[in-house]
Amino acid sequence: MYKVLLVDDEPLMLRYLESNLKKIDSRWEVCGSAQDGVQAVSLLEQEVFELVITDIRMPEMDGLALARYIQEKSLKTKVILISGYDDFEYARQAVRCGVYDYILKPLVDSELKKALDNIAEKIREESLRDIAVQSLQTLSQKSFEEVKAAFLSALLHENQREINALYPVLHKMQVSLLDGWGAIMILRPNTLMFAKQKMPEENRLLYRIMIRELCGDLDLDKVLFCEDMFGNLAFLITSEYEENIFSRALELKAAIERTRRGKTDIPLAASIGDAVSDLFGLSESYHTALDAFICTDQNSELRRVEHLSQRRYADIIKGICGQIIAALNVRDDTAVLVGIGALLNAFGKPFSLDECALSAFGFVSAAAKGDSVYVNNFESAYYHLARVLTEKAEVTEQDITAAYSVFLRRLRGDGYNTLASNMDISALAEAAKEYICLHYSEPLSLAFLAGKFNVTPAYLSDLFHKNIGESYTKFLARIRMEQSARILRTEPQTKIYSIAEQVGFVSVKHFNAVFKKHYGMSPKDYQRIQI
Repeated sequence: MYKVLLVDDEPLMLRYLESNLKKIDSRWEVCGSAQDGVQAVSLLEQEVFELVITDIRMPEMDGLALARYIQEKSLKTKVILISGYDDFEYARQAVRCGVYDYILKPLVDSELKKALDNIAEKIREESLRDIAVQSLQTLSQKSFEEVKAAFLSALLHENQREINALYPVLHKMQVSLLDGWGAIMILRPNTLMFAKQKMPEENRLLYRIMIRELCGDLDLDKVLFCEDMFGNLAFLITSEYEENIFSRALELKAAIERTRRGKTDIPLAASIGDAVSDLFGLSESYHTALDAFICTDQNSELRRVEHLSQRRYADIIKGICGQIIAALNVRDDTAVLVGIGALLNAFGKPFSLDECALSAFGFVSAAAKGDSVYVNNFESAYYHLARVLTEKAEVTEQDITAAYSVFLRRLRGDGYNTLASNMDISALAEAAKEYICLHYSEPLSLAFLAGKFNVTPAYLSDLFHKNIGESYTKFLARIRMEQSARILRTEPQTKIYSIAEQVGFVSVKHFNAVFKKHYGMSPKDYQRIQI
């Protein structure tokens, strides 16, 4: 979380930013405010802020003078200037004072969000440089490894900012990640086994942490690895000779398996990408390692793309997945379902569970570069897909179509729920309604209920409006009020706090307020009428 200091002599602007900054970008939190530069300087002397958002024109000390003070004191605090005047001279002076961005009033949230994104990236870049500088100064092995792992991650994810920040430092440290040939080996828990054992999400996370720690304890010529955006471990396998890469990867995989045995029975799936001799080709090796999960047999000890036909098959799968993602983004239901059909045809029959589950990587590799939403939702969506595919001994085309439809909704995570599923919309609405009527006394949230029916909360909320005629919240409140009124009529001697508890309220005060709003009188008054 980054700390922000707001400086403006307009109370309305201060209140607006205090209320909305975190909504615009959740990484930033307002931790102080001032009405002019003098007050801001006092706060900057007491506390460290990553960012100052300040108006230009203020009494006592204006925004430019404040920016100049921050620059002269060599503070790392970034500055965004806000001005109601489109004046070139202001902008020129702002650049001289080291101001990071200059935004005109009235504020547009999207412009502010863009500036905050850029500053967050800049701070991260500077933080990486700080780690590298510290490594140079202390020469500790741990620091060396942190810098190398961060650089490997930047290469695999093609993060040019981080590459630019760390490459010169590695050069100064005389550290080379690749002197001969190298390839990326991906290691991940077998998701299908997780699903078959119905392992809870928190256990899966702990398992991944455990595997990461075990790999960190290996001392095989200081094995270098990092975690990729999907939670996989990505290892750099190197050798002076290209032909030795695969055997070295097998040795490492075997060593990790030996370390794992006795601690867990969940096997590890592994794949390896093409060997490259260029450091900046490691990203390509990483992506071919992901491809290997799509197109090779589940029993392979170390999956890889060995033949041209396999590469063509992987390209076909990724091409179809790209089309599905494009259709998903424009809400074209028909095109999505046609794409899923094409995907199943590409799999061939009989359907391999492993093949169906691991092809999910195709969706992500086709979409993740352009949209972080897919990356953020990948783990839970992927696990759900694997769980659905393991519920039956044999899966039909209809089963997989329904499973992929839910997978896509979860992957997108924004209420895109009009794809085909096991139950039609009206049946789903009735099932949700029935569940509430049976479980109204329990703590029911929209998210919990949505999880029960494998849909997103946004979709379920929309479903209630369209099919039941009222919101989820109003429907639940109405059921609870009707049941509480029934108890008051049939058992008028029952204590109010007991009734509140029976219909799902933790707070009696809250129960009284909802009851009075619904019936126009308090529960006690309603009770008196019945006695």
